[in-house]
Amino acid sequence: MPYERKPEVINGSGTDRAIRLVMGLVSGLIRDAVRAALSRSDEVEVVGEAEDLATLQTLVETLRPDVVLVSTTLLGPHSLLREPDSQGQVKVVLLAAASTPEHLTECLTREPEALLPPGIHVVDLVTVVNLVKSNLVVYPASVRRVSGPRMMPGRLAGGTTLSNRELQVLQLTASGITEKDASVRLGIGKRTLQTYLARIVLKLGAANRIHAVAIAAAAGLVSLPGPAQSYEGPP
Repeated sequence: MPYERKPEVINGSGTDRAIRLVMGLVSGLIRDAVRAALSRSDEVEVVGEAEDLATLQTLVETLRPDVVLVSTTLLGPHSLLREPDSQGQVKVVLLAAASTPEHLTECLTREPEALLPPGIHVVDLVTVVNLVKSNLVVYPASVRRVSGPRMMPGRLAGGTTLSNRELQVLQLTASGITEKDASVRLGIGKRTLQTYLARIVLKLGAANRIHAVAIAAAAGLVSLPGPAQSYEGPP
């Protein structure tokens, strides 16, 4: 259901608009808990909620929120919902149905901006929503514990190797910083960085760059930030 919008807050630096969020969660109890937690924040405004995929799709198309919080239970096998907004596309925060490393890694193939294990505290949602709206990526630290053989640095199963530069690019991607910040750190152009990422995805046989990070992390080639680091922006 959609909600009436809160008025914008005007301050000395201009308009400070709350982040508009639509949530798609099957469980009514979880929706109530999330709504109650977010209602205490001036930074996030819940503008609609859905308990089925069709309703969620309609809300995303009509309300054009900044962020969508959706569970894998509601989403099922379908792709993430992404409708264009003024910055390019809506940001997706995906709530996993299980905390096993295998399930979390599978969830990463959908390429959400944030992946939350089921045990996350609802009060942390405001932090996560702010991070993804700021173009950062939040991963659960447990993805690092995906079972699998340890490989020599830069080498994966089947003899696939990554160059030192490709490993640098992948590590910066795993840290969640933007392409612009990563290209500045490496001293290369943004298009060159994107070329490296496309090559890495191809080499690893990944569905996308987030899946590539998960594969590399499982092989011990890159490290993912822990819970505290996940909430930090680039220096």
